[in-house]
Order: sequence, then C-alpha cells, then structure tokens
Amino acid sequence: MRIDKTVQYHAAQRPDSLALVQDDLQLTYGELDQRAIKVANGLSAIGMVKNDRVVIVGENSIEHVVLILAAAKIGAVAVTLNYRLAVPEMRFVLEDAQAKVVLTTDQIFVETVVSASEGLPIQHFSVIDELPDQWLPWTLWWQQQSLDTIEPVSEIDDAFLQLYTSGTTGKPKGVVLSHRNIVDVGMSGIIAAENRPSIGDTELIMAPLFHIGAIAPLFYSLLIAVTVVIHRNFNPLAVVDTIENYRLKSLFMVPAMIQAIISAVPNVRERDYSSLKRINYGASPIGEGLLKDALEIFNCDFQQSYGMTETAGAICQLTVADHKRALNGRLDLLKSCGRPNAASEVKVVDDSGHPLPANELGELMVKSSTVMIGYWNQPEQTAQAINAGWLYTGDIGYYDEEGYVFLKDRKKDMVITGGENVYPNEVERVLLQHPVVSDVAVIGVPDEKYGESLLAFIVPNAEGAPIDELSLIEFCREHLAGYKIPRQYVALDTLPRNPSGKVLKTVLREPYWP
Repeated sequence: MRIDKTVQYHAAQRPDSLALVQDDLQLTYGELDQRAIKVANGLSAIGMVKNDRVVIVGENSIEHVVLILAAAKIGAVAVTLNYRLAVPEMRFVLEDAQAKVVLTTDQIFVETVVSASEGLPIQHFSVIDELPDQWLPWTLWWQQQSLDTIEPVSEIDDAFLQLYTSGTTGKPKGVVLSHRNIVDVGMSGIIAAENRPSIGDTELIMAPLFHIGAIAPLFYSLLIAVTVVIHRNFNPLAVVDTIENYRLKSLFMVPAMIQAIISAVPNVRERDYSSLKRINYGASPIGEGLLKDALEIFNCDFQQSYGMTETAGAICQLTVADHKRALNGRLDLLKSCGRPNAASEVKVVDDSGHPLPANELGELMVKSSTVMIGYWNQPEQTAQAINAGWLYTGDIGYYDEEGYVFLKDRKKDMVITGGENVYPNEVERVLLQHPVVSDVAVIGVPDEKYGESLLAFIVPNAEGAPIDELSLIEFCREHLAGYKIPRQYVALDTLPRNPSGKVLKTVLREPYWP
C-alpha cells in the first residue's frame, strides 16, 4: 500500500471529508488528491522522473503535504529540508540530494536558498509575491496543470521520502524511507495506541515537517482519514487554542513542548482539555514532576514513543498502562522507553555484535519493516548501519527481565536539544576554526526549557586568555543552524584525554549530570 494510494482511496470514498486545515485554508480529501495530481503532472511536464528529488524549504504548510504526495505519484522522492540550516549546510544537502526542483514557501528563507543553490541546475518555485529571477510562481503554476490520470510507477518498497540527519562526520546523511516504512510505523501506532483517533477526529501537527516526529504522525493521521490541523511552528498558546477549538483527541509533543505550554500559557489550568484523551511524547523521557503536572492539567493518558529517522519513527512504546504502573510504585519505568512495538524486534549486543542477556549494557539493534532503505548515495555507511536486516541504533542501553528498554547513553555523543539532534563533533570542528580556539570539546547539559543544551569547553590559544562568548556565538552563527550553537562556554587550560588521545567526555559531563 503506497501512501499516495491511501489518500487517493480516501478521496474516492469520502471526498468531502476534511483532510487539511491551516489558518483559513482547508482541503478535503478530494481536493487534496486533485491538487496532488495537478502538481504531479506539472512535475512530469518539466522532466521529473522516478527517483528524482524534489526539495521543500519552509515552515510547516499544506504545500508540504501536497508536494510529498505529488512526488510519490510519479515515483519521485520528496526531501523536506531543515530551513534553519546555514548556507554551506543547505548547499551540501541540495548537492547531495541532486535536487531537480526546490519549493520555498517563506520569504525569510529565500536569500538563504538563493545563496545555497547558486550555480546548481534547479528549477525554483515559491509562493511569495516578489520572485527572484528564473523562479516560478507556485500557485499559478500548479493551477494550470492537468488532471490527467497518472499511471503508478512505484511499489511499496520504493523510496517515498528522504530526511537528512546529522552524522558524526559532520556531513548530513540522507535517510531514504519507503512507502512500507511509513505505512508500517503508522500501523504499529494504531495497534499500540489506546484512545486512538478515528475517521472524523482531528489531529495537530506543529513539530517541523523535516523531522520524523512530525512526518510519522502526519501520515499516521492521513492513513486513517482524520483531519490534520497544521501549525507553521510550535506556539504554546496556539496549541491550547487548537485543543479547545477543534476538540483534539490526541497529539504528539516532545517533553520540552509540554513544559513550554505549562510555563507560557496564561491560565493554563483553566483551559478546556476535556476532549483530550492521549498525549504521545518522544525524543526524551519525561520527568516525574513534569508528568504529574501534565496529568493534573490535561487529565488524559500519556504514551512515550522511542525511535529515530532511520526507523521512520517509533520502535518502542511506553504505553498508557505502563505510565499508570509507573505512578503506582514503578517510577523507574519513567526512565524506560518502553517495549518493542508490533513491527519491531530489539536486541542488545556487545562490541563484537553478540547478543547480551537482560540487564547487560550494550548497543541497541532493531529489526523492523520500518527500517530505512539506506543512506542516500552512501553504500558503505548503509552497510555499517544495517547487518542482515538489523539496524545499529547507536544508542547504549539494556532491557530488563520484562523486556523494558532503558537507554543510558548515545554511542555517538548526540545531544537532543528541544527535539533537535546535534552532534558535538560538527560543532567542535566549527569552533576550531575560530582564531582564538586551540582545542574544544562540546557536550550536552541539562536544560529546563530544551531538555539539553550545548556547552563548549574552550582551550584558548594563549594560556589563561579570556574567551569572548559573543565572538564565538557570532562565529558559530555564520556556519551553523541556531540550535547547534552552544549556550555556555567554559575556559580550560587543557582537555582531559585518555592515553590514546580521546577526550574524556564522561569526566566533563560528571559535574552536570548527577
């Protein structure tokens, strides 16, 4: 079952059912499929064929959904690009993806896209009024395309979507996901969910659509023909208003979003959440205090999902029943990411790849129909990541006698800040280019607002020399997305290292992680 075929089915069965809502714009399932057909025919007319890449840059929009579905209809692959990237980062992705078409949906990103794509053979579209030279007006263009029937060219195991994730080398990797990956992660969510939405219910997407944490719930929702309300970005007050106005039954958030709503929304405890039955959260565990506050305020069930881009979303779930059990004497379960879902098998292995028994620390591996096709144009990286169908997650943890999985560390030192994945090695390489930096180590430290934030230990070129934080921040801003920039800087004479020269980040973390 292809994703575009699912929407086509709903368009035939319930053409007048509301599919997407954003501000004043609404599309029924019939209108959504027809718009996708027009865009697909237009893409074919300008020469796009199966496996070509089409990129969209901008905050969440209905155009994202239309373009993803349209690309799928002709076997092309959509790339939802992180609009926060700096020019060099964005150019790398455009070149790596071999993008044929780019749609930019917001004026504020046009300058970055123009600079990043200079000299590349790309056809640009945009919804903005004043277009750069050679750019085409998106709305006028697609409205002129035909509604001719499109013969399917893709199968369920063909590429559907490409999302970029940072790597320890500092160069993003294109994670290629198939139709099956997305459908099966949705089906496993349907099986695992209590108080799941059904036809006619409404869901909310406010996490950025370049994240699997937004893509997975979006297509889960379209799979079961609910109405999806799209927010351009996360706004705590707007989320609460949407819960009330659209009578939301469930939604997905990261714990940092839950904390932001509780902290930032006036009279948050007096708002109407009576329709809300379940909050699904992910990206990090939830603290006992935050969970108790959230339960008191929202008065609904909670469920945690653990997964990654390479698995198209969740592979483990800490269910509603698990949360209730945790609050009735098993608080340790709140530190768990749950047990494998219906689509996944999980094992823990040692450095040689041998399976370990319960309560033994090792690397988590997962086998699932949701595991990616591979990394785009990186066969060696793909072969290192997937062995006989088993994906090395890069996460260190263990499972207990009941099968609950507990994560202890990230093998590659990745930091999750506000739901964004950041690899310290990438940040370190940028800081080392600063003229006053001799050596550097970057770690994640606890942050009440973002879960984790970045702290940089700086060894200045001149011993005892002060470090200019503003200068370092401005330097990083030229080369990195904002969320990758360290918020704190500490000067050291030397970095602690082991005999082989590796920085002892465990020593650096100790004062910050009790």
